[in-house]
Amino acid sequence: MSALMQYKRAMLVSVFVSTTLLTACGGGAGDESMPIDESDVSVPGAALPTDTNNQMSQPEPQAPAVPETGTPMIAQPEPEPIPTQTFIPVSAPEPTPVPETEIIVQVEPEPIEIDVTPAPAPEVIPDTEPEPTPEPAPEPEPEPEPEPEPEPEPEPEPEPEVVVEPERPPSTSCTGAEINIQESTLFLINEARATERMCGDTLFAATNPLTWSSILKDAAQLHSADMAENNFFSHTGSDGLSSSQRATNQGYNWRTVGENIAAGQPTTEVVIQAWLDSPGHCANIMNPNFEEVAVTCVENNASDYRQYWTNALGATF
Repeated sequence: MSALMQYKRAMLVSVFVSTTLLTACGGGAGDESMPIDESDVSVPGAALPTDTNNQMSQPEPQAPAVPETGTPMIAQPEPEPIPTQTFIPVSAPEPTPVPETEIIVQVEPEPIEIDVTPAPAPEVIPDTEPEPTPEPAPEPEPEPEPEPEPEPEPEPEPEPEVVVEPERPPSTSCTGAEINIQESTLFLINEARATERMCGDTLFAATNPLTWSSILKDAAQLHSADMAENNFFSHTGSDGLSSSQRATNQGYNWRTVGENIAAGQPTTEVVIQAWLDSPGHCANIMNPNFEEVAVTCVENNASDYRQYWTNALGATF
């Protein structure tokens, strides 16, 4: 049933109920009955009056007819207003799908006919043509032998280190330049210390070279001049000072000190060799405790020995 049909049926029921109520109310006043206007009853297919709020209009109740015979009119009570009903269309529920039932049809297998006729014997084909001789497979080419890796060139041998020996300074006389006496005597003394040496009965091993000391040179120069001018030969000066006192007076802060003197030798080579030939003087030259050295010479033809040599040695703190 459609929503429209439901709506019209509900309206008919509502009008019928309203008419019945009105008739019941009017029946108590007299024998007159309230006429029913059949034009207000909705029938299927007729248009339904609606208001602006989409509500249905109920037909207004009509007053009962007044008889013309002059019968006094009995007041009828006003019927109570019938509330307007709003119809909310209800959509029909969708039908619940019925699950399909799987139908399994059992099919009987058709009978299989088996052919029991024996198969014909295979036809023998005579071997008339000889099979072709297979060609020999080609021999694989030999892999080329790898070329030998070149042998690395031998590294050049390191050249032997050339030790350049210092040039031997020339021998210098007592009256030669002070720098020449210094270079010659320093070279000769360090050359002697570079090799082991017997000084009398004592063997001295090779030891460290010495360096030149200008303070020891000043102390030696004073003593050579004192001997040449005062014509004497001794470690004690004319003023009574020793070699250590002379070094101290020159400001040498020594921890060990020594002295060699000689007279009458004309050159540096002669005087150094004379000291090496003397056990006591040789021991001073080879002493490993010494670190510094100085040699001076003063010549005086009026003195007994003419040349006076002084060799001062020492080490500082």
